[in-house]
Amino acid sequence: MKYQFINPDTRSIDTDVDLFIMPDHMPEVRFKSGQALVNARLEYFGKNTIVDLFNNQSLNYTNYFFVLDYVNLQGFDSCSFFYPAFFLRTVVDYQKFVPDYVIDFSKKQHSVNCAMNKLRSSRLIVSCWFCNNTVDGLQYTQSWTSSDSHAIQILDELFQLGGLVDWTHEYGPMIKMLDKKWLNYRNARPEHYLSNTSNEKNFFLSEVKTMFDTTAISIVLEPVFWEHGSMITEKYVHAVYGGTIPLINGYKIYDVLSQLGFDTFSDIIDTSSQYELDPVLRVWNMLEKNKDVFSQWKNLISDQSIQNRLINNLNLLKTPDVLFRNIIKLNTIDSLKKAISFTQPLVENKFLYADMLNVYSQNQ
Repeated sequence: MKYQFINPDTRSIDTDVDLFIMPDHMPEVRFKSGQALVNARLEYFGKNTIVDLFNNQSLNYTNYFFVLDYVNLQGFDSCSFFYPAFFLRTVVDYQKFVPDYVIDFSKKQHSVNCAMNKLRSSRLIVSCWFCNNTVDGLQYTQSWTSSDSHAIQILDELFQLGGLVDWTHEYGPMIKMLDKKWLNYRNARPEHYLSNTSNEKNFFLSEVKTMFDTTAISIVLEPVFWEHGSMITEKYVHAVYGGTIPLINGYKIYDVLSQLGFDTFSDIIDTSSQYELDPVLRVWNMLEKNKDVFSQWKNLISDQSIQNRLINNLNLLKTPDVLFRNIIKLNTIDSLKKAISFTQPLVENKFLYADMLNVYSQNQ
């Protein structure tokens, strides 16, 4: 059985393949500037670079089958299986490292954390929002400088696409960003879902216990933006283990988390941004519609009922077998049957629970 991995750098498709596996986000969007705004919006809002790969070789992607980290990816309902590799690996590893982990709410000293590693569209927008809206107690990391001309140009174009500014900048937020802020403990970050376990443990002990433990709210920026679909990775796990209320990007992401059994705190935060078809507004409004929440963090995190809900989310992460059953339920019966037929390559590539797919399917 032949299969091909699709990763963020993939630029061609092997036509003699039975299965495509993508345990990461889709290939990067190569944004072309200088287009008329109306044309750019038509081209990029909802853009799917997997489809582009196949179109470039005159292939119909629906004739193939995909195992994806994406859920509810528009156009892939009948030809894909949602299998969040990063997410599951982190959940299982944390159970090995800290099986008795308990959230210590007495450590909460700051309002919100936001980890921004690689320069990505969603992170530029978030950096700009926080620069335009001062939030006391913001804890963040950012790998680029506020004067980075490349970043400024991308941000300017994004805001014009989203209609947040006009080309003369007569209205809208100022095109500016937070200052660079980098912490050495990020060097422990694993770069692959089959990571060295000691690195993953170091990452947990450093980032989760440094940034997340002391804050009440997390800005969780998954590597999705243009596409109409969402994904869940280790970033969400960090927020839950840190005992924080997550604000998370991604199309229909809160609906997905709720289906998996997580409390999304929709009675506390505004989750309506998940339905925005405009990716710029989706990220901007994730913060804009929740600006009052940042100033209420002390009351929120000291509320016993909210603490219990945060603990319940952590307890769900401590039962990866239950989570996997819920993941399977997000897939159609036909997709599950197809995935079962591809068990061998999934087992070969150490996809957790792959050898148990047929057993878990009986509870579908």
